[in-house]
Amino acid sequence: MNFQTLKTSPNFSFLYDGESSSKLIDNAKAAITERGDECETVFTLPDGLEITQKFRFFKEYNACEWVIYFYNKSKNKSGLITELFDCDIRTPFEFDEPPVPGYAIKEGTAKIYNPIGSYVGRDEFLSKSEYILPGKSRTYSCRGGRSSSHVAPFFDINKRDKGVICAIGWTGQWHAVFSRDNESINIKTGIENIGFRLLPDEKIRTSSVVLLEYDNGQNCGHNKFRRLVKEQFSLIGKAGRPAQGPLCSCYWGALPSDKMIERIDKITKHDLGFEYFWVDAGWYGSPDSYCPNEHVGDWGRQTGNWAVNKKVHPDDLLDVARAIKENNMKFLLWIEPERVISSNPMPQKHPDWFFKLKDDTNENATWLLNLGNPEALEDTIKLVSGIIEKYDLGCYRQDFNTDALRFWLENDEPERKGINEIKHIMGLYKFWDTLLERFPNLIIDNCASGGRRVDIETLRRSIPLWRSDYQCTFDYDAETSQTQNMGISWWIPYSGTGIGKPIGDTYRARSCYSSALATNFWGYEDWEFGDDQPFDWVRKINSEYKRARPYFSCDYYPLTVASTDDGTWAASQYDRPEMGDGIVLAFRRPLSPFETAEFELGGIRAGDYYFEDADTGEVTKFSSSELSKNGFKVTIPQKRRSKLYFYTVK
Repeated sequence: MNFQTLKTSPNFSFLYDGESSSKLIDNAKAAITERGDECETVFTLPDGLEITQKFRFFKEYNACEWVIYFYNKSKNKSGLITELFDCDIRTPFEFDEPPVPGYAIKEGTAKIYNPIGSYVGRDEFLSKSEYILPGKSRTYSCRGGRSSSHVAPFFDINKRDKGVICAIGWTGQWHAVFSRDNESINIKTGIENIGFRLLPDEKIRTSSVVLLEYDNGQNCGHNKFRRLVKEQFSLIGKAGRPAQGPLCSCYWGALPSDKMIERIDKITKHDLGFEYFWVDAGWYGSPDSYCPNEHVGDWGRQTGNWAVNKKVHPDDLLDVARAIKENNMKFLLWIEPERVISSNPMPQKHPDWFFKLKDDTNENATWLLNLGNPEALEDTIKLVSGIIEKYDLGCYRQDFNTDALRFWLENDEPERKGINEIKHIMGLYKFWDTLLERFPNLIIDNCASGGRRVDIETLRRSIPLWRSDYQCTFDYDAETSQTQNMGISWWIPYSGTGIGKPIGDTYRARSCYSSALATNFWGYEDWEFGDDQPFDWVRKINSEYKRARPYFSCDYYPLTVASTDDGTWAASQYDRPEMGDGIVLAFRRPLSPFETAEFELGGIRAGDYYFEDADTGEVTKFSSSELSKNGFKVTIPQKRRSKLYFYTVK
């Protein structure tokens, strides 16, 4: 891929009043401004429509990013923009012979790999693959207007050791089309459901895209992409922000304040080592709306009423905030500003700030906050900023429990299809960017019924600490966390999940280890939290996790196939080449008949490897040549058990 050519050429396409943009761009005025590896190209059409392509090249990663802006500088409506693809490029791709009828497709034939999105399933974030042969195409899109719902916006177009990773930056309804001829693959990505005219002086941005080319194997390509996200996009580890994802102790928001303070004190008394005190939904709303947990009561119907529920928090949560700070933890608080119930104070006061469904006339209807409305956006920034300041939040947790697409589409005006979505998502980015600028030590937890808003634009502003609602039952099978960890780790460096309620289960805890971690041991009022709890185990697990945590954002090598089969092993390696160390995490699942497995480690460097068994402290030495020849052997005599090894290379 020639990135120098991409810097200044139009990498997008659309129809303008039915005419191809390529013809219009050829005759348009073009102004190019280059600053090192950044380039801004402005194309001005004769009728005053200005199209700006902002491009960045990441030379170290052989990657690039761009985003498109449209600005109608005329005094009239623009032409009709349809079939818009913010990325429309061709990249050379080696020819594959078509299969002979009746025979299998040859090994090494090009495939497209794409992770399953979040949907409360065991196989979330596992990568599905489909062949793409010359003359064929593949089409993908998310569901319901949430960017990683059912299908996540990450792709790897791979042929043997070579490939192109493509990440779409749009937190709404995207789509992607990959088509192939004998010499190349056409990559087209953009926002679905587009057909609009811009009003005079109206300016919008559309989706972004990141492309990364590799030629030294899939795992190396994906590790290069993980490093790109970690070093160039994510806020974790940047100035003012935490060096790692958080270790959290989670509590239901309707747990009374005195019970919260009791738990805070015991965390300190028993030196458990938690960093964040997580207060989830249920802390707000009418005093008669008390719900003991998220499965009982009407916490969901109280959204839009952001007054603290004084029945359970008589001091307005201020005593809880003080206790958190005095015990050297940070406060994480759940809010869901976009989805509201119409009967609550905020939507009743400003009904014009919300999208409504035409056939939903229920007095407790779900409405969607229109973040494209400047007044609604500014009020929401003010509301959430006030809460962050009031409680000195270390992490703002934003949830989003509805499919937005139907609200946007039903409220689009004629010849304005897609504008509601575009302006809402632009408002979301401005909302988060303002918070991050205003609070330089804040992190944002991006939740949307679990991990349904994970894309390159949210990854630059937030971290998904609860990547799947599958774990909401708290007694879920641990193997699902292993599978989801392996799936998502192939693509991104930072995400988190929850251990659940059971205490003392090391296999379960290690199944959840990732770059952020939440525990739910004492989250509800009726869950025992006496001094006879197994605090020694909690302390040991938290300490072990903190030691392992830095590796989960480093290079990742799947040592087994990521699978939902409980009769297998699941094993992963996280390697930190710059420090010459890493970890190996292996699970013998409950139905596996095999006591021993041998793994081919990734990223092997010359030298002696010293493996420390986290359970016994025993250290075993292997030369790099031994590991390359024989692999790394792990024996687990009992079913449903795990092994964690820390290694160094000298």
